Amino acid sequence: MISLCTPGLIYGAAIGDALGLATCCMTSDQCRFHYSNEHLAYEDIVQDELRVRWKKGDWTSNFDMMVN
Repeated sequence: MISLCTPGLIYGAAIGDALGLATCCMTSDQCRFHYSNEHLAYEDIVQDELRVRWKKGDWTSNFDMMVN
């Protein structure tokens, strides 16, 4: 059973990390200003001075450490 769940766990972690980067280091007011409450996609990610270091949809080193 665990072997059936493992791919979903890995994909979920990668997607969650990539989308979580969209709001990293933002206040809740900044998040509400930049993003919709109903939908968040990779193309919606604001490219500010922090997020410009990653391509839209890329994951961070946190995910890299999880899979290594």
